[in-house]
Amino acid sequence: MVSDAGLTKFRSLYKQEYGIELSQKELMLKANRLLNLYKAVYMKATNIKISKNHDEKAQSKKNYR
Repeated sequence: MVSDAGLTKFRSLYKQEYGIELSQKELMLKANRLLNLYKAVYMKATNIKISKNHDEKAQSKKNYR
């Protein structure tokens, strides 16, 4: 859930970028969708761990072919 301060900032940025004043319902929907997208992308990116050993194995396979 987006905080009140976050909603105010999002409303301001949206108005500035697109010239459209969002209703409260649209504001909540768009802000929460953006937050959920950010969480999905950020959480997946932070959970990806590639070991140095894995990178070396992948490189040696490329050189072998």
